[in-house]
Amino acid sequence: MSDLALAPERVQGLHRSDGRLERHTADLARLESLGASTMTAVSFRDLVGSLPADESSHSLYPYPARLVRHIPRFFLESGAIGRDATVVDPFCGSGTVLLEAALGGRQAYGIDSNPVAALIAEVKTTPLNAEKPEIEALARACVERAAAGRRKYEPSLFVEKWYSRAAYSMLCRLAAVVEVMCQNVDRPQANLLRLALARTALDHSIRDPRIPVPVRLAESPNTNATSDDVRRGFLRVTSRLATLACRIPNDLPTVEVRLGDARTAASWPCPETPSVMVTSPPYGAAQKYVRSTSLEAAWLGYADARGTRTLERSSIGREHLDESERARSADLLKDDELRENVEDISEVDPYRAAIYLNYFVDMQAALRVGLQTSRPETVILVCGTNRVVGMEIETHRHLARMVSAQGYKLRLKVRDEIRGRTLLTVRHRGSQPAHAEVIYMFDKVCAPASIRSGA
Repeated sequence: MSDLALAPERVQGLHRSDGRLERHTADLARLESLGASTMTAVSFRDLVGSLPADESSHSLYPYPARLVRHIPRFFLESGAIGRDATVVDPFCGSGTVLLEAALGGRQAYGIDSNPVAALIAEVKTTPLNAEKPEIEALARACVERAAAGRRKYEPSLFVEKWYSRAAYSMLCRLAAVVEVMCQNVDRPQANLLRLALARTALDHSIRDPRIPVPVRLAESPNTNATSDDVRRGFLRVTSRLATLACRIPNDLPTVEVRLGDARTAASWPCPETPSVMVTSPPYGAAQKYVRSTSLEAAWLGYADARGTRTLERSSIGREHLDESERARSADLLKDDELRENVEDISEVDPYRAAIYLNYFVDMQAALRVGLQTSRPETVILVCGTNRVVGMEIETHRHLARMVSAQGYKLRLKVRDEIRGRTLLTVRHRGSQPAHAEVIYMFDKVCAPASIRSGA
């Protein structure tokens, strides 16, 4: 009998309905029987079936390129991830994998270098320990004090241009009040209030809501937003967030979210129980996660006078490189084929080549450090391809070879066409997004081997 069959009843209510355990175990066995040497086309949406859009706290906050939750759901329900395993996601984003793992009865650990993403993930996976009316009362107190007060929080200078004068003034006062309020409530409530402030600031800006990265909307309905609009918006947003947060079970397994750098060993857990890595790494220069949350970062105190450049410096896949990064040598890459790919790009566009060189060097370091520190028994890697200066870069295959180099054997390789994944739409002229996800599953078998024998 699979480990999942022994999961607690509260987990069975979500993950074992309609015989899913037995069906997905059989589906996984069928996929494995086809062999890992060829790419098998699948649809995880079809395998798992329809999932409610408002399930648990998944829809708590918008975030670019969220992983389709059918993928982690399938592996959690198929017996691929043991009941006692700790699920680790070193690029957790807004916490899709972490929430799925916890709802499936597993402890989970996430890392992200974007503080806004880490905040979203923590709110999404932490029981609130309060009733909705209590949170709404806190929000009303914040609004009343902001309306009567004069104290203001001044965010980074680049922010003011995104608001009407009245909306900006009220947001400054509201931010100051929320900062004080957060010192007098527990961490889950404080984080929810901070996230409500961030969402209110986003909702009342003159950015185009159809584009994740801030782009000015010529005829924005927020051009003349008033103080009352901001106050009502904060109450509305807080109420909605409280509704979703109250769905999180109080007995949810522990989820730890760490703001950190996956390239450093200090960011990774050393779990006492077996661990499984389930992650969808960032793409090289294709998805501007930090820029997409730049307004929220400013209001939450994470941006400086230069905007989010400092945050971008700690992110993998960044497009802004300093002189030393632009001068990096392709010899830093351990894989011959990958070096050739980067050198081919360099002949057309040296700067784009430098971006991808730094991306793969960073991913090489993150996977090496993480796999050696956390020692997961299984790795489930979700990634795609990039098209750069007219060349198809099989990012997924290069990352898979890096995993293999750390002593992991390929067990499963499937391809799932992307349908509706929330991807950023504004990209460099020379780069295009992936059109499919490739999902690899590895098992640890030995000490690190040469990368040239990879997947």
